[in-house]
Amino acid sequence: MRLLIDTTAINVNAQPLTGIPRVVHNYLKFGYAFGAAQGIEVLPVCIVDGALVLQRSSALFPHPPGLAPTARRTTLRARLLHAAFLVALVLAHVPYGLAWIVLFAVPPAGEGSRKYRATRGLSEALHLFKAPARYFQARYMKQAPVDPRPDDIFFAPAYWHDVDPAVLGALTAGMQASFVLVHDIIPVMQPEYYHTPWRDTFRENVGAALTGFSGVLVISNYTADCIRRHYPAQSARAIISVARNGLEPLRGDGPVRDTLSRLFTEGPAPFLMVGTIEPKKGHLEVLQVLRTLREAGQPGRRLVVLGRKGWMYDEIVAALRQAGRQVVWLEDASDSELAFAYRHAHLMIQASRDEGFGLPMVEAATMGCPVAARRSQIAQEVLGGCGLYFDSAEELRAILLAMEDRQAHEDQRAAVRRFDWPMWQAVVPAVFQALVDHSRGHRRLPPVIEPRG
Repeated sequence: MRLLIDTTAINVNAQPLTGIPRVVHNYLKFGYAFGAAQGIEVLPVCIVDGALVLQRSSALFPHPPGLAPTARRTTLRARLLHAAFLVALVLAHVPYGLAWIVLFAVPPAGEGSRKYRATRGLSEALHLFKAPARYFQARYMKQAPVDPRPDDIFFAPAYWHDVDPAVLGALTAGMQASFVLVHDIIPVMQPEYYHTPWRDTFRENVGAALTGFSGVLVISNYTADCIRRHYPAQSARAIISVARNGLEPLRGDGPVRDTLSRLFTEGPAPFLMVGTIEPKKGHLEVLQVLRTLREAGQPGRRLVVLGRKGWMYDEIVAALRQAGRQVVWLEDASDSELAFAYRHAHLMIQASRDEGFGLPMVEAATMGCPVAARRSQIAQEVLGGCGLYFDSAEELRAILLAMEDRQAHEDQRAAVRRFDWPMWQAVVPAVFQALVDHSRGHRRLPPVIEPRG
């Protein structure tokens, strides 16, 4: 039996590793150990031109120990042509990228409009520009093909919506079982935060995934409820199981830049926000609350924002840059710097209007940092009684003022110290064992997959 882990669209060489790629990394890292213990071959695969191939190895995404050399051998010709492949890849994506810039400059439109039909058609036509790079990769990079077997289990833990469900269906039709992990369906629930036609393709592919796999895993009860609410017919026929993400402890023993450390050690400890810069994260609302507090003369704390640009960020970036010295935005932060920020922040603010999981809340609470989160099903599912919750700007303002009381702040830190979350090494074997048991007919996927230990 083989367990094939789909890594399609993952940049295996990207650093630092964040978000969904980090989830995939952990499924592979601890999946190899599970496979070795259970006598199951765990392989990282990707889809190239409708075929399964072995994912290329990298420092962060290595092949499993003991993999047959013939499956990972790179020919001398491929090595010599690697630079040419990269050039071909760039040239093939230049018109693709320029066309997308034009496409994203067009305001979102309704499905029935002429603009929608035009942008949808352009989106489909743009994929033609990727063909030269894909051909070059398939022809010269010699990624080892992975032929599907009847006892294979296929698991897609990330970016499944970037692959046509029909392609996935064709590849997995002869396998023993196939599963997909859904992180969230926010583009379906909050379409105003995403562009047409991507959000529409996403919506269609979610529905297809619910009926095209042996089972659907989700990372929270909240995501499961959202799927059942927005896809009632498909959900009635699907097997849905909650498999919450594990915690990967941040390494806090690395170097921390002086510019960052001074933000947290010189003067009053700052407020902290962590996450990509995008509309749903609530940056603008937090900036307005802090502006109101400063105008009233309290409290005199900075806001440190750690996060890369996501999408539809122009207004937010402009506001961050115009906020003056009381707001500092850093796009890049290492694990050790993030750990340092959590440990030394006065309070982390999680103002996102929607999340499938909310890893920064878990990380902050684990590091002993109090968290003020917008009241939501997912925030309360994650933090429980260890968090502070707000429904409005006024309530957030009240929390920030209340946390200026030293005893109230210490009490909240004490509450956060009770927070606990399972590690990835407990989550992955439990998830993979559940997939194997379901595939073999031993036990149906449970409503919630509980971590081991």
